Amino acid sequence: MPNLQNLPTVAAGISDLNATLRPITNKGIILFEIDSIKENLDLIKKIRPHLKQLYYLSDTGISSELLRPQILAAMKNYPNIKLVEIRHKTLQQTRQILAHISSDDAVLLTHFNTEVNQNIYYGYSKTAIDLSTVSKAPIVVLWNFYLKGDVLGGYVNGSYRQGVQMVDLLGRQLSDPVQINLEVKPFREPVFQYHSLKKYHIDESLLPANAVIMGQPVSFLANHYLLLSIFGSIISMLIIIIVFQFYRLKRKQEMSEKDKKIVSLQSQTLQIQKKLIHVLGNSIETRSGETGNHVKRVAQLSAYLGKLAGLSARECEVLEIISPMHDVGKIGIPEAILNKPGRLTDAERELMETHTQIGHQLLHNDDGDMIALAGIVALEHHEYWNGQGYPYKKMGENIHIYARITTVTDVFDALKSKRCYKEAWPLDKVIEYFQKNKGTQFDPTLVTLFLDNIDEFVSIRNLHPDL
Repeated sequence: MPNLQNLPTVAAGISDLNATLRPITNKGIILFEIDSIKENLDLIKKIRPHLKQLYYLSDTGISSELLRPQILAAMKNYPNIKLVEIRHKTLQQTRQILAHISSDDAVLLTHFNTEVNQNIYYGYSKTAIDLSTVSKAPIVVLWNFYLKGDVLGGYVNGSYRQGVQMVDLLGRQLSDPVQINLEVKPFREPVFQYHSLKKYHIDESLLPANAVIMGQPVSFLANHYLLLSIFGSIISMLIIIIVFQFYRLKRKQEMSEKDKKIVSLQSQTLQIQKKLIHVLGNSIETRSGETGNHVKRVAQLSAYLGKLAGLSARECEVLEIISPMHDVGKIGIPEAILNKPGRLTDAERELMETHTQIGHQLLHNDDGDMIALAGIVALEHHEYWNGQGYPYKKMGENIHIYARITTVTDVFDALKSKRCYKEAWPLDKVIEYFQKNKGTQFDPTLVTLFLDNIDEFVSIRNLHPDL
């Protein structure tokens, strides 16, 4: 290739340390591939202390022939381990072998295309997936393109990183050097797949300190840190206001006539508290594609139904404050699910149902105050009277009265409202639904009170129409 003679040239992934580019160009650079054989063998011995046989998978290609002597030489340092070479078996035959080996052993997978003579060639991904899904023992590899399926990993070479360094070296050799601002990390680093660690019961403490674990699940808190921080600040502010309010109420009986101004201040504080809870409830409903007036209607409808059910004036006031927080757990549900116009899949519905527990975790505390009651409503407002609801299948009066009331008013307003997945129901259809589900989904006593006073509930709902 005389046209390359004076051109800068970089070659990478070369296993033959005697290779040279001089016949091609006098401006050539080779990035030799140095595989981490010793490191991977030490790793295998550490994660499988009872190892008796190491299954070595390779073909008869040029790269494998260059690598094989290095592996055989390194294995001399492990006289108690039997090396079982698999070089001439088909992929299917090798699958059958790995499916019956001991889980205390291990597999070292290198280049493995043993059927090229029959014009059959398998890509790296298929080889990795087909072998790892059946192997009883963990599979360790030397290159990151094998990190597929249930392959464990190991000290792997990164072809992409070699490519980045090739570009950088070429840029420096040009007559007018070009600076390439690409990050170049070490070629070899210990990389492992999280689900494979679990599959083969490998403790992370046995891995190198600088190990990279792919696919490690992120906790809900870490994934929503910023959102939860903002929400936590709002909750903290609400708690401070509520604690202040309760403290002042305890002092009410001891007040003299001259302290009546404080009572006025308490009323103002409670109104501010209601507005803050409504603002927070509105933001959650808006995120799920629902009108902000939904929480206002649920608050007033719940207070009225509580009055009909015989709750005290103070209990109705508390219910009016906390009922708008029933769906606060939706802050942890993806918007794609909240606003999906069609029917949810089973997996999506399972995720959606976790909003009750998320809301309870956000609101629950051990002080027995108003926020804790809001947490109970958030947790139980999808429980059914017959025990077929979620999340804990509570039934009857084991469900808190506040949650049972909120369930009736929330469903009533939802059925009468237009949503992304349905049109608003006519009143006769809503009444039929409650009659049908009386004693199953809903508290039968509350449904009777509700239907006997349906005109009043409709009037209250009309006070805050959807815009």
